[in-house]
Amino acid sequence: MPRHPTHTSATPLLIPSARANPPPRPSLFAPQYLFDYVATIAVLGTSVFLDNVPEPFHRDFRVDDPRISMPMKPETVPSSLGWAVAFGGAAVIIALTWIVRALTKAPSDARRRRGSVSEETWWSETRRDIDGWGHVLGWDVHHAALGTVLSIALTQLLTNAIKLMVGQLRPDFLARCMPSLDLAQTCTNPNTSTIRDGRMSFPSGHSGRAAAGLGFAMWYLVAATGALNFDRRRPEGRVWKALVCLVPLLGVAAIAINRLQRNRHHVPDVVTGSVLGLLISYVCYRYYYPAFSVKSTEAGKPKTGPLGDNSDNETGSRPGSGGNDES
Repeated sequence: MPRHPTHTSATPLLIPSARANPPPRPSLFAPQYLFDYVATIAVLGTSVFLDNVPEPFHRDFRVDDPRISMPMKPETVPSSLGWAVAFGGAAVIIALTWIVRALTKAPSDARRRRGSVSEETWWSETRRDIDGWGHVLGWDVHHAALGTVLSIALTQLLTNAIKLMVGQLRPDFLARCMPSLDLAQTCTNPNTSTIRDGRMSFPSGHSGRAAAGLGFAMWYLVAATGALNFDRRRPEGRVWKALVCLVPLLGVAAIAINRLQRNRHHVPDVVTGSVLGLLISYVCYRYYYPAFSVKSTEAGKPKTGPLGDNSDNETGSRPGSGGNDES
């Protein structure tokens, strides 16, 4: 059934009344997403507060416990670098995706008529119109940036809340605490912030933050490359696409391994943090982008924007559309 050009079943995260498509102009600010911006900033601010102010649960410990008796090593991936990897890594991947799209030659009308290529993709429909290209680029970057920030903010909020409630001791806790030989459960280190941080091992914030940012970039790449869109009529190799999509996970693994090498976390800490970040990143991706099962020409297209709604295609190609089905 034909849809009204302004109809959309996708709405911003927290503003159900905003059902009209945004004005067709390249901008990283859309008024109808104002509540999303405010909510994301509030979540991020709350997570920073939890990370620095409240006192975590004080778990009992023994001075002969080998699990918390590792030496305290210098930090090589400080929090500032962890934030930079989460945000910057996702930004670089999204930028490279659009550079490749800009450099990719659009299929000619003659080739499409001969059926030698599939129908034109959503992002290349406007490549001949500079203004239209800017509209599509701006709206996609808007959705990707908002989804990335929301993913990291939610992961940090949940991670820090769990840290405070669990109070898991880091592998180098005794080196931080400098326990008294006379008084049990008493730390002599005058640096209380170091002791507080030693009680916040589970789950790993660095690993979760990296997985949230780079995980969103991974889902973005899965849609952009069409790694999960298989055309039964024209089978082709897809391994290279899967490998490209897994590149962001190398950054997540590098951060997680570093936390183990520096005696900052136990193995369950980094595994849980990474899985948590990846799960939340997928949820945030799906807030603003359709499922991977849409036809290949629509994959990765924001749910709303200057090219119209893309939320009805999530069950795959409609009959007669000529799209590709997922096998």
